Amino acid sequence: MTGNDTVTKYMLRVARDVTVAPKSDKPRMDKKVKDRDDSAGRTTGWQDGADYDIGDDVPFRLKGTVTSHYDVYDTYAFTFHDTMATGLTFQPTTVKAYVGNRNSVTNTVEYTEIAAANYVVNSAPGDGHTFDVVFSNLKEIPAVKGGSEITVEYEAKLNENAVIGAQGNPNTAYLEFSNNPYGEETGETPKDTAIVFTYQLTVNKKMGDGTTELPGAAFKLEKKLPNGADGAEKWEEVGRTPAAGEATTFEFKGLDDGTYKLTEITTPSGYNTITPIEFTIHADHGTSGNPATLNEIYITVPAGSEVTPDEFTVGQDAGKLTGVVSTNVVNQAGTQLPTTGGMGTTLFYVIGAILVFGAVVLLVTKKRMSGRA
Repeated sequence: MTGNDTVTKYMLRVARDVTVAPKSDKPRMDKKVKDRDDSAGRTTGWQDGADYDIGDDVPFRLKGTVTSHYDVYDTYAFTFHDTMATGLTFQPTTVKAYVGNRNSVTNTVEYTEIAAANYVVNSAPGDGHTFDVVFSNLKEIPAVKGGSEITVEYEAKLNENAVIGAQGNPNTAYLEFSNNPYGEETGETPKDTAIVFTYQLTVNKKMGDGTTELPGAAFKLEKKLPNGADGAEKWEEVGRTPAAGEATTFEFKGLDDGTYKLTEITTPSGYNTITPIEFTIHADHGTSGNPATLNEIYITVPAGSEVTPDEFTVGQDAGKLTGVVSTNVVNQAGTQLPTTGGMGTTLFYVIGAILVFGAVVLLVTKKRMSGRA
């Protein structure tokens, strides 16, 4: 028997030496994540890959099955060990645990929340893991029986250390469980990994020739959200560049897939402001695998847009997607019409008043001269 096998209580009597293989089934474990499309207002089921914005809270799930020979144990330990990439920050207050049993009538698994007093969340286990969720003895939980599913759901924040592109931000876990009713030995399941991807938009500011760098601009980036109850479009600002300076390249790091709008909030002097650019980032990162892989990133734009998908470049390095989407934003030289409500409007009012006053003076003068004649 290996350390990861499980055994039952003795069930045979032998008169000579024989070889006996362990027959008890082993617990299983899987690690999953949900994906969320902010622009569509849609969340997926549990899967192996997802993408998020930096700053988002990412939902994860650990699920382990109890051995069918659970009833022969006097005590039964069950511990989830979870290790996160540095781009993920564990949120211990979000942890919830459930026991699930199959309903023989509906053939569905029904879940009941497990009281927090029945387990310990160790956020500093000192064993190289990010955290452990420890059930020291499942026998103390009446709802648990052979074949029960024990699930732990929690959130982790995608932080500023998140890796952009195909490498992603993995979250790996395994289950440690009692495997000998006669002792305190434990076994382990294979490790399972869920992964979170994130992307970047790089904007290169150019003059009208499309190649010469142009300083003096500033931008904001907004993500489209589902329309409001009145049908009006809703946009959420997700990034803003520093005030206009000498920079000609601007980076918006840590983006999810979804629909975005890039607006020029400061225009270089002597140039016309661009029309806001609307585009959608699509990503195929798969939904299964250990872990899932980032297979494709592509861009679409609305019908009638002044830009085309070909104006965006998706970066690759050694055949792997870097997660960086680049585009050149070109300003044409010219003179803009005065902005409504600005100094230009005031100037028009002053000039208009002068012209009206001059016309009145001219009319009065003509009438006087006509009367004298």
